[in-house]
Amino acid sequence: MINKNEKSIHETIFPEIPQSWKNDTLSQKWTDLYEIKQKVNIAIEEKRSSKEIGSSLEADLLINVNEKEFQLLEGIDLEEYFITSKVKKIQNQSEGKMMIEVKKSKGSKCTLCWKILEKKCERKHCGIIKA
Repeated sequence: MINKNEKSIHETIFPEIPQSWKNDTLSQKWTDLYEIKQKVNIAIEEKRSSKEIGSSLEADLLINVNEKEFQLLEGIDLEEYFITSKVKKIQNQSEGKMMIEVKKSKGSKCTLCWKILEKKCERKHCGIIKA
């Protein structure tokens, strides 16, 4: 038995979160990121339903976003966040609508990270196999 206490975790009352931990700016950032991710997921799912790709890791994304969204996505590993093999973001010159283009990745599948890559994976201990 892992837990020596007989009490079930489902009967445990969670501790109160201190009010000082509240960060409205950070919360809004992740809300905005989540909205972008949902739009990307819809675009990927359209390609999956038409059988152009199997999984999201078979997708390369081109995201055309406004300045605010461009800054919001800065510093985030977009391939990991969107669970795709490749992401390129472009800042549009106007405050226009976000445009998402999904293409099938070209290359070979890495044996560890499963991304489709045109060259050897840069991660330590990864390798390429034929797709």
